[in-house]
Amino acid sequence: MEIINIHSGFKRINKKNINYNRYTTSLIEEAEKSGILSEDDLERIQVEMAEVLSECINIYTHGESTSIMTETANSLVTSVLFAIDAYLISLGDVYEAIKTIQTETFKNLYHRGMRQLKLLICEITSLLVKVKRTKISVPNVLYNDVINNKIMKFLKSYNIATGAHIGGKFDYPLAVPCSKLKGIYYVRRYLMNLYAENLFCRGYETFEINRLYKTLCDTHNFPYDKANVNIFEYVFLNALFAGYLMKEHGSLHITHEDCEKIQKLFAGLSNSEQTEILKSAAMRLGTGNPDYNEKILNSEIPQILNSIKHKTLKNYLVTTK
Repeated sequence: MEIINIHSGFKRINKKNINYNRYTTSLIEEAEKSGILSEDDLERIQVEMAEVLSECINIYTHGESTSIMTETANSLVTSVLFAIDAYLISLGDVYEAIKTIQTETFKNLYHRGMRQLKLLICEITSLLVKVKRTKISVPNVLYNDVINNKIMKFLKSYNIATGAHIGGKFDYPLAVPCSKLKGIYYVRRYLMNLYAENLFCRGYETFEINRLYKTLCDTHNFPYDKANVNIFEYVFLNALFAGYLMKEHGSLHITHEDCEKIQKLFAGLSNSEQTEILKSAAMRLGTGNPDYNEKILNSEIPQILNSIKHKTLKNYLVTTK
C-alpha cells in the first residue's frame, strides 16, 4: 500500500470539517475527498471495521451469539468508533491520525483506544478525589449527590469494550457548561470545572457561603435542598463586588446600599472602563483557578453592565436590605 506524504502540501484536508464528536469518520471522509485515502484503503477499512465489530459482539454476548438486534449493533459500532476516536485524538494532529489510519489495523486502533479510555478513567478518578477534598458544606442535594454518588455510579457502570460512548449527565449545573462534549470527555470536563468552582469557594468561610445560599433561596423561594442553581456563580459575583468595595477579607455580604454605591461609582464610565475595573477586581480575589474565574467573569460582564446601567444590581447579586 502506498503511503502518501500528507505533509508535502499536495494532499491537504479541510480541518474545519473535522468533527471531534465523530473524529475517525470525519477524518476518513476528508481524507477520501482529498485523495489521501484510496479505494483500496476504504475497502480495507470496511473489512477491518467488520472484524472489530465481530470482536465487540463476541465480548457483548460473552461468546454465546453472533446475532444481535440492529439497535444493539449500531450502539456497538458507535462504541468501537468512540474508542478509536479516543486514541486518534490523543495523537494531537489530524495528519498523524490519518497516517495511523493508513498504517495500522483497526483492531490495533480499537485496543489502543480502550487503553486511552482507561487512562481517562484514571484521570477522572483522580479528579473525583480532588473534588471530594475541596467539597463545600451546603444543604444542596444536587451538589452533594453528584459528588457523593453520581460520578462513582458512572465509573462503576462504564464499559469501555462495548459502551465506550455512553457518558453521564448530572443535574447540578456548572457556571461554565460543557454540554458540547460527549461521553467520558463530558464527565472529565464536568469534574475539572467543578474542581475549579470548589477551589474558589474554599477561599471563603462556610458561614459566609451558607448565609449567601440561604439569602438566595429566601429571596427567590428556592427549596434549600434542591435549588437548581450554581453556588459558585453567586459566591464569585458577591466576592467580586465585596472585594471592589474593600469589605472585610472573606466577606460575601452585599447590601442594597452597597449596590447603590457601586452604581454611582460606575455612572458616567464607558463600558470598556467598567469592564477594566471588574477585571482588576477579579484579579485581586486571589483564590480559585484564574483561567476559570476569567471565563465566568467574561460570561457575566454583559449582564453586570446591564444591571448597573438600569440600576438593578441589587436583583442581580445576592443582597440584603
